Amino acid sequence: MIKSLIRLASLEDLEDIERIENESFKTPWTRNLIMEELCFPLSFNLVMEVNKRVEGYIMSWFILPEAHILNIAISNNFRRKGYGRKLLENY
Repeated sequence: MIKSLIRLASLEDLEDIERIENESFKTPWTRNLIMEELCFPLSFNLVMEVNKRVEGYIMSWFILPEAHILNIAISNNFRRKGYGRKLLENY
């Protein structure tokens, strides 16, 4: 049975976010840039765990009254299964 959980991202998720970023984009964000976004005060970042492993994330800024999605990605093995939609619905 596949169990998924959406929660706030933390610096402990850095390696997983970097892994997903590198497999998802031709010009991925650097590790340093991801770390800066995880620490930035206006950032609101979520990760999705599937069976206790981070398999997706969304990074954004909240500047009221708006939110700006900076990046969203799902790992290769979990694409086209509705996980990206779940992240957006829980955003």
